[in-house]
Amino acid sequence: MLFIIPFLFIFILRIAGFDGLYGQDSYEYLRYTNAIQEYITTGTHPGNYFWPVLYPTSGSLLGFVFGTALALQLISCLSFSIACVYILKTIRLLYPTAQFRFFYVLIFAIFCPFLLKMGIIVMSDALTLVFVVLAFYFFFKSYYKNTSLAPIFIFATCALMTRYASLFITCLLYTSPSPRD
Repeated sequence: MLFIIPFLFIFILRIAGFDGLYGQDSYEYLRYTNAIQEYITTGTHPGNYFWPVLYPTSGSLLGFVFGTALALQLISCLSFSIACVYILKTIRLLYPTAQFRFFYVLIFAIFCPFLLKMGIIVMSDALTLVFVVLAFYFFFKSYYKNTSLAPIFIFATCALMTRYASLFITCLLYTSPSPRD
């Protein structure tokens, strides 16, 4: 259910005519996504880009199937859905006997206006959120269950390649004591 609710919002907004393009940044992501698609098909260099390129690159690959604007919006929605599922899994990992975990995530994540907006517009915020949430989930999982540390670094790097500011959040994972010390 956590996974499906954001897609219902997208479906309703698409029927109402909202295409996910909101603000100057989303149009720049769309422009560069189209430039990457043109680079893939014709070899024309997409040009310089100020922001990290993981979000537009993912959108350009998925855009061959769905179209670029819808692909970028679907990436945001899918990322938001996965982030909500892994927030729930993190709460289950940290508080195994707690009750009402599902309702906590439903109320404070899915129906949080800021996070919900992030999940339905064309912006890299939701993709960054999912990578940060996954990095923290695998950090706690390695801490409590003594699993591999590789997913932490992979997802933290993906968060950095989606939005540079995520470095300040994920650097907490690198400065905390290792569970194996």
